[in-house]
Amino acid sequence: MAGPRTESDPLERARAYARGVLSRQIDVAEVTRLAIQRDENDLRRVGDPDFPWIFDEARARRFLDFLTLLPHVKGPKANRDEFLDPEPHQCWFYSRLFGWVHGETGFRRFNRVHREMPRGNGKSFEA
Repeated sequence: MAGPRTESDPLERARAYARGVLSRQIDVAEVTRLAIQRDENDLRRVGDPDFPWIFDEARARRFLDFLTLLPHVKGPKANRDEFLDPEPHQCWFYSRLFGWVHGETGFRRFNRVHREMPRGNGKSFEA
């Protein structure tokens, strides 16, 4: 099997995706744009005594690095034994899911998620 590869920093890919969505260069559903806007607002609140959450880049990066060790499970990339190279939207989603933690306890902020996406965007892999 071919080894894992990542051509750029996954957290930078996530940030670039968020910038593209907020500048409307990337077309997404309105609920997605609002979630990204909420996330940007929350990043500005880190350190506020009334906001207990922090974004732990090391935890986010650890999960994104883990993803690159996993092989595709379906389709032509699986047939070629390729490993996952997360798309920018996946980098954003997973970094936010695993990177937001409580500042004192370290418990994850999000422990349930509702995710919808069209065909060919990694639902089988995520399952």
